[in-house]
Amino acid sequence: MSLTGRLLVASPALDEPTFHRTVILMLAHNEEGALGVVLNRPTPAPVAEMLPGWEALAAEPPMVFTGGPVAPASVICLGELAGGGAAAGGPGGPGAEPLVEPAVEPVVEGLTTVDLTQPPSSVVPSVSRVRIFAGYSGWGADQLEGELEEGSWIVVDRAAGDAMAPDADAQWREVLRRAGGRAALYARAPDHLWLN
Repeated sequence: MSLTGRLLVASPALDEPTFHRTVILMLAHNEEGALGVVLNRPTPAPVAEMLPGWEALAAEPPMVFTGGPVAPASVICLGELAGGGAAAGGPGGPGAEPLVEPAVEPVVEGLTTVDLTQPPSSVVPSVSRVRIFAGYSGWGADQLEGELEEGSWIVVDRAAGDAMAPDADAQWREVLRRAGGRAALYARAPDHLWLN
């Protein structure tokens, strides 16, 4: 079963520094492997310094985020589609053909990837805000499935706004609480289990 569009939340037992207490949005998952971006690791680098012109569209906080350890020099930009759904309608209004922007490519419901080589104006009004990630998280064939069996990750449905959540420090606990059941209990776990 594909996890594309869902969240992977690091279990409290996953204490490896790269993924400790991370929330990952899965952008692709198939038999060849999986790819996602860490949603709750802002860097100290402001979007205005790294990609001038894009800061007006950057979600709060307007920083570049660490998407994961793979290809840290690469950049993935996610855009939140205006209205949270499909691309905005063209000039014909309701029922008209959707506006297709060359700078955006739908990836999961309500979100699109954005081509940063285009001017920011090329995605407006289709995209209401963006988040920029340096690097990504990736798994080879069957690697993620093995980590799921080990209990390293908790799979949680994505809610609107998760990809652009403003409080990265609180996101891990908030997503676990929202999931309910045993996952909600994990939200109370101390930062480092061995200190308990």
